Amino acid sequence: MKGYGVFSILGGTLFMCVWLISGIERIEREHATEYNFFLKQSLGLQVVFVNTIACGECDVAPLESLSKSRLEQFSQFCQARFGLAEVRLCYAIFREQQAMATERMDAAVPRP
Repeated sequence: MKGYGVFSILGGTLFMCVWLISGIERIEREHATEYNFFLKQSLGLQVVFVNTIACGECDVAPLESLSKSRLEQFSQFCQARFGLAEVRLCYAIFREQQAMATERMDAAVPRP
């Protein structure tokens, strides 16, 4: 019986450590929801974070158009995923990813 107690404590400790450092990014797509795993930049109990500016098939939403609650969700996501307290820096990452995707699509289209 003693062995089970030790394994339970070790298993619980391992689970809590993984819980504290793991994060899941939730992205609402047009027809589905996508989840991406990441390692948090700071420890915290929250695991699922909403990326309110990424939607997959559409362009990155303008930062100025976000409501206060969506901006707060994005700020929490940026802090956990990238360790960035400044939302504009985090926004620039996704805006640049969108620009790169657009360039790849434009390059793939044959020119007459």
